[in-house]
Amino acid sequence: MINEKTGDVTIDAKVQDIVADAGDRKGFVLILAGSPSDEKHIEELHKEFDRWLIPHDVVVSSAHKMPVATKKLVQAYNALEGMMTFVTVAGGTDALSGGVSFYSNHLTISSPPDGFNDTCLRNPPHSSNLYILTPAGIARFIAQQYRGVNTWIKSIMKEGTKGTLSSIPEGTWVQDQIKSNNGYAVVLAVEEHRPERVSKLAVSLAGYNVPFTVETFPTNVHRNDIRAKVMEYNALDGSMVYITTHNIFSYAACDLHSPALHPMIYLANGSARENCIDSNVANVICPENAARAVAQMYASSNPKIREALEMSIAMKVSELQTKGPELKRYANLSPNIKG
Repeated sequence: MINEKTGDVTIDAKVQDIVADAGDRKGFVLILAGSPSDEKHIEELHKEFDRWLIPHDVVVSSAHKMPVATKKLVQAYNALEGMMTFVTVAGGTDALSGGVSFYSNHLTISSPPDGFNDTCLRNPPHSSNLYILTPAGIARFIAQQYRGVNTWIKSIMKEGTKGTLSSIPEGTWVQDQIKSNNGYAVVLAVEEHRPERVSKLAVSLAGYNVPFTVETFPTNVHRNDIRAKVMEYNALDGSMVYITTHNIFSYAACDLHSPALHPMIYLANGSARENCIDSNVANVICPENAARAVAQMYASSNPKIREALEMSIAMKVSELQTKGPELKRYANLSPNIKG
């Protein structure tokens, strides 16, 4: 709760207990809305989270009208030990998602109430919110994110999505990482397709101490081959996330009726494709932000990732504070009138 007069933030004791849950129902969502007028959209999110039995709360805080209070709110949740996700609801020019995702140790997903709104995607590096258009898509993505640590969600997921291991041998480092629930990313790439973006993504993941592997497919890859790979990873009981730079993976693996048990992030090239928007695939444009979003997904369970994430925030703020005053050389408080 935010005190409108003082801007102070207090978090309900019950919410603190849910976030800190060390049992088999880990995972919490805070719906952070920019205005009470977004109630209809918030209600849709509420219904979808209820369907997956995901605990959630609602707070109204405008990035434009209450920037200091919004920052305090994010920092208050950063101090909690546990797994949670911000879902930001803001129409028009979405400043809320960018601000929350910059200061947060937790993942932020944009849910604009005014339909397709790509201002959610136009943020610079370090504002790492993901974008999913529909409340149903957001709820399924978060359910996939929490599935490895939440037995209730796991029981809801379709039994028919269970896979069989073939090319991922038992007892390998990959299996151990996924089963640990401490964070793992699988980059799905196509030969000779945007290799520079895959490279930037890999460097950024390493910078946040996120363990990952790159699965490279031939240029003529068939959707059935992708589904087969998805089923292999489904057989691993734990937490991981897919990241891809090619839309064929989202077509084949992660629509709302797909067999994937793990969430997918699409690293769009300039704009989000409609097929990715109208699904549970999360969208982001900047490779650095994709890696940072993954780090935020696992910061609560992996101290090395959390440390790297907090350091990145501190370094960016320090950079702004140091370099900002240098621009004072362009100031002129007493211009002379010529002529």
